[in-house]
Amino acid sequence: MKKVLVIILALALCVFLMIGCTNSPETTQPASNDAEQPAQEPAPSGDDGVYRVGSTLLTMSNPVWGQHVEYALQHMAEHNMEITFVSAEENASKQVDQIENFITSGVDALYIWAVDGNALNDVVDKALEAGIFVVNHQAGADNYSTLLDVDEYAVGYAIGTNAANYINEELGGEAKYGVIAYDISEVYIHRGDGMRDAVLELAPNAEKVIQAIASATTVEGMENGEDFLQAHPDLDLIVCVNDATAIGAMESARSKGLEKFALFGCDATEEGLQNMKDGTFFKGTVSLGGSPGLMDGMLFPVLELARAGKEYPDVQYMPVDIVDMDNLMEIAELFGYQLK
Repeated sequence: MKKVLVIILALALCVFLMIGCTNSPETTQPASNDAEQPAQEPAPSGDDGVYRVGSTLLTMSNPVWGQHVEYALQHMAEHNMEITFVSAEENASKQVDQIENFITSGVDALYIWAVDGNALNDVVDKALEAGIFVVNHQAGADNYSTLLDVDEYAVGYAIGTNAANYINEELGGEAKYGVIAYDISEVYIHRGDGMRDAVLELAPNAEKVIQAIASATTVEGMENGEDFLQAHPDLDLIVCVNDATAIGAMESARSKGLEKFALFGCDATEEGLQNMKDGTFFKGTVSLGGSPGLMDGMLFPVLELARAGKEYPDVQYMPVDIVDMDNLMEIAELFGYQLK
């Protein structure tokens, strides 16, 4: 996957380069439910009072995460925080090194989207022992300060429900469909299970005729779409793990000159919603709250609580909402999209 390189200078009075000894792409920007964790001493900040956060992500090639990163960099200044993002590029050893570098640099907090949580246990323990506040994004190391989580099976079930509704309402309950999943990741295996179960239960007369289990990008979606339609020219729809693969598969369907076809994804990206509004083959998606929900609703507030030494939640769950033509414009407005 291609690297994403974004470098944003820090506050006018200081430049903060978090990762001096890694070749990972990084981005830096200065920035102004359940059980509660006990209050702790306010976290230290730099001499300039800025609360510094280091973030290592499984990948930044996913357009959704590019969107999250951009949003965070734009809004961290409102909280007098600074964040540096690096991509582990799906390499667990590289991610361990990145966390080691963040610890050495003296960050106040870590935000981790793990490649392999088991590989991070020791280095995350080291961070916690150093007094660093650790935020896990979904499943990660066994130890952490707080967790931002999502019920992946519920996400998959919502994707499959969107597809099943289309099968029942537009195709009379019968269809041949394919599935593009991402079952190489333990977290996303549950999403794939939910996708398949929903269609099986809600549209029992539909037939799954083909699937791919290791795709997450637009390019991979395009390749899978080509393979699916070559093997099954009478395919009616494809149920996809995310919007990126659905957009890619849609290009393959268009190239076949099909008059009717449908694709369903997840993430409620601006491109996905624009395609829905335009009446293309992209028929539905699932919202997990978008960048405002993740950053403004979950990450920023918990960092503020930790910084102030106040109680914070042990875990927060992202919302899972089906997006169809009925609530398309509402979601677009909520996320700040300017649909044409």
